[in-house]
Amino acid sequence: FEISWDVVPYFKDRVSIPVSSNPAVENRITVVQGLSSGEHVITLTGPGIHFLKAVRIYHPPLLNK
Repeated sequence: FEISWDVVPYFKDRVSIPVSSNPAVENRITVVQGLSSGEHVITLTGPGIHFLKAVRIYHPPLLNK
């Protein structure tokens, strides 16, 4: 009996945010996913950083159970 899988990194070193002319459209991008428990730092820089309206951080409820 053998099981195999691929490991896929879910992170990005650089992110390009699509621009929409419609202010009702919210552009969401997943920058990182599947991190181990513990402290992490994300640094957001760049010429368009002033357009950033929100950062969402999710903590799955069953992560440590």
